[in-house]
Parts: sequence; C-alpha cells; structure tokens
Amino acid sequence: MGNMSYCRFRNTLKDLRDCKHAINHQEDVEGAEESARDELIKMCVELAAPTLYDAAERWTSSEKELRILRSFIESALRGAK
Repeated sequence: MGNMSYCRFRNTLKDLRDCKHAINHQEDVEGAEESARDELIKMCVELAAPTLYDAAERWTSSEKELRILRSFIESALRGAK
C-alpha cells in the first residue's frame, strides 16, 4: 500500500534516512534490491539538481566558480539518466 497523502513525506523521509545509512555503510545488496538502490540514487540526483543549480548563485559570487558548480550539477544529471 502506498503512503497516505497526509504523511507521505514524513514516511518517505524516514525510509530515505534508512536507505542513506545502508548506502553509507556499504551494506551488501544484490539483484533487484541493488537495481532499486541505483535507481533511488539517480532519482535523488534528479530531485536535487534543479534546486542545487539555482542555489549555486547564492553560494558564490565568482562567475568561474558558478560555472564550475553548474557544470558539475549538469554532469551529475547526465550521469543519472
């Protein structure tokens, strides 16, 4: 059963924290679970990239650094697809 709309983000946040812990501690997964882990990482990049792209302007006043940050974000997005 899917998450109820009134607690979707709270439930998902808890689950994502658990997944983050498993990834950071390099817990062994294989098969369908390994594929799901990889897809989850790609989706997180896709979710974060637009926000990071816009936030990059607030992080630096250097045009060169801004180009580097945005290039990195764009590269991450290409790799996620």
